[in-house]
Amino acid sequence: MEKRENQRIKVTKRMLYEALDRLLEKKSINEISVTELCREAGINRATFYKHYSTPNDILVEIIRAHLTRLVDIQKSSDIKSDLLQILEASCQYIYDNASFFRLVMTNDLDSSLYVRFFSSLTNCPELSVAISPSFDEVDRSLISTFVACGGYHLIRHWLVNRIPKSPSEIAALIYSLITSSWLEGV
Repeated sequence: MEKRENQRIKVTKRMLYEALDRLLEKKSINEISVTELCREAGINRATFYKHYSTPNDILVEIIRAHLTRLVDIQKSSDIKSDLLQILEASCQYIYDNASFFRLVMTNDLDSSLYVRFFSSLTNCPELSVAISPSFDEVDRSLISTFVACGGYHLIRHWLVNRIPKSPSEIAALIYSLITSSWLEGV
């Protein structure tokens, strides 16, 4: 019985995710009512309120799921020591889910996305080695933040403007920027 109920919850949430995605193509999250979302998903309001309070709660859940998946990719035991492989896997995941990421990025639905997205990359040993030891700890932290923000905005520009480059090409570009000699100090 519980397995069937869990399956029902998954189906209900999937219906809400898909309905929200369709509505977000037309309007902002603040313009979407619970009634409209329920109608679009084909569920009743009581079912909605069993799981969520507002449409924004669904969006937050979806964003967290994607970010968790990205962090899992970045922490994968198979690739965690190879920055280029981490970037390639991350860019491929983003590309495979481009419509969602484009939607989030163009509507600033999560202003801290870039911080969380690149947080594990800034702790990558290869990035740490790429930043010259001539920088003190504060400067190294600032450079890591610059890399995280720059990487996010490069990916955002790639997605939003539909630049015809593959995920591997974008990953290679970010990798070359991260590991180039300009990080060797002044």
